[in-house]
Amino acid sequence: VIGAQRRQLIFQFLSEALLLSTISTLLGLLLANILLPYFSQLAGRDLQFSFSLYQEISWLLMGLVLLVSLLSGSYPAIILSGFKPIEVLKNKLRIGGSNLFTKSLVTFQFVLSICLIIATVIILQQTKYMTGKNPGFNKENVIMVDVSQTDIKKVYPLLKQTLLTHTNIMGITSAGAGFGAGTDYETHGFKYRGTHKSIYEYSIDPDYISVLGMKLAAGRNFDPSIADDTTNSVIINEAMVNDFGWTLNNAVGQRIKGYTDKKAPVVIGVVKNFNFQPLKENVQPQLFNQFAGSVPQKLFIRIKPGNAAPILANLRQTWNKIVPDAPFEYSFVDENLDNFYKAEQRWSNIVGWAGGISIFLACIGLFGLAALAAMNRSKEIGIRKVLGAPVLTITRLLAKDFLKLVIIALLIASPIAWYFMNKWLQAYTYRINISVGVFALTGLAALSVAFITVGFQAIKAALVNPVKSLKTE
Repeated sequence: VIGAQRRQLIFQFLSEALLLSTISTLLGLLLANILLPYFSQLAGRDLQFSFSLYQEISWLLMGLVLLVSLLSGSYPAIILSGFKPIEVLKNKLRIGGSNLFTKSLVTFQFVLSICLIIATVIILQQTKYMTGKNPGFNKENVIMVDVSQTDIKKVYPLLKQTLLTHTNIMGITSAGAGFGAGTDYETHGFKYRGTHKSIYEYSIDPDYISVLGMKLAAGRNFDPSIADDTTNSVIINEAMVNDFGWTLNNAVGQRIKGYTDKKAPVVIGVVKNFNFQPLKENVQPQLFNQFAGSVPQKLFIRIKPGNAAPILANLRQTWNKIVPDAPFEYSFVDENLDNFYKAEQRWSNIVGWAGGISIFLACIGLFGLAALAAMNRSKEIGIRKVLGAPVLTITRLLAKDFLKLVIIALLIASPIAWYFMNKWLQAYTYRINISVGVFALTGLAALSVAFITVGFQAIKAALVNPVKSLKTE
C-alpha cells in the first residue's frame, strides 16, 4: 500500500530467514559446545569441536546457513509477497496450513520419528536378550584373574590350597584363555583326512568344566589319577563333533589324526556347546587339553552369591601375600561377556535420543499447524459453541485430522522399520523375533504425544469467547 515492490518483500523475507538461521546457528554452536562432553560419553568416543583443527566446519556452517535460509525463506517470500493488500487488510485472507504439502512434511517427520523409536526398542530388546541369554555355562559369580605376569606354575598349588580354605570360595581353576571382549584365543589349524580344520584350543586343568558349570554330553572329564590324560587325551565340544562328521555315540575314542606330526590325541569326552564369542557367531569347534608344558594365563574363582566386596578384599590380601611381585588384576566373567554388546548399547542410546529429538521437532510442526487450523476455523468454532457444542466435541473436531496424519505415519513407518531392523537382526545367530507389540506401543506413544500437542491448541481455541470470533470485519 505504501509502495513496496514485490522483489523488495521477497528480499525482506529472505533476509529475515537468513538472520534467524544465523542466530540459530550461533545458539546451536553454543549448545553443541555445552553438550559435547555428554555426547562423547554417549558415543564412547573422545570428540573435539575446534575451528582451528577442522577448518572445513566454517565453510560447512556457512553453506548450511545459506541453504536453510533459502529453503525456509523462499516459500513464504514467494507466497506471501503475492497476496493482494486489500484482502489482507480486510481479514478476508485465509493462510494455508492444511494443504497436502504441509501435511506431507509433518507426516514425514512422524514417519522418521516412529522408525527411530521402533529401532531403539528392538535394539534394546536384542541387547537385553544377548546379555540375559544363558551362554551354556554358569557365568555368574565367577572372578577371572590375570596371571600372565606371574610364574603361576610354582605358586598355583599354594594359591589354590589357600583360597579354598575361604568359606566364600566355592572353586578355583586355571586355563590358557579367558572369556569376553578383548580376550585372545589360541587357534590351531591342521589337516584331518585331507580337509583343513581350524579349532579353538584351550589348556585347562581337571576342575575347569565343573567350576564353570559346563555339562558333558558324552564321555568323561580329565582325571588327575590317569597319567595319559596329561599327554594324549582331549575333550572337544559338540560343534567340533559335527564339524568332523562324528556323532555323540562314536566321538569318544576317536583319534584326531593330523593334529601334529607326532601326536594324534584321543577324544575322552564331549562338552556341550557354550558361547565363548558374541552371539552374532555360531559356536566354533573347541578342543580342551591338559598337556604338560602348557602355562595358565587366567584363574577362574567361583564365589558364593552376595556382596563381592569383602571376598575381593580377601582375595587381594591372599594374592599380595603369595604373589607380591605381580598386580592383582581381575574382572567378572559375566561383565566380560556383556562387554561384547557395548556397541549395541551405545547405538540404542544414540538412536533413542535421535528418536526423541525427532518426535519433539515433529510435535513443534504439529503445534504450528494446529494453531493455524484453530485460527482459520475460529468462526466455525464460535458458531458451534453458540449452538451448544461442548469443549470436548470441539477439541475432538480439531484433533482428529492431525491424529490421522500420525496414524498414516505409523502405517508407513512400521513396514520400513520392520524391513531394516529385520535385516539388522540377520547379523546375529541368536536373535529375537520382532513382535507386533513393539509397533503397537510405539504407535500408542506417538498418538499420545501428538494428541497432547494438538489438544493444547484445540482446548485453547474451544475456550475462546465466541463473541470475539464472530465479530464482523
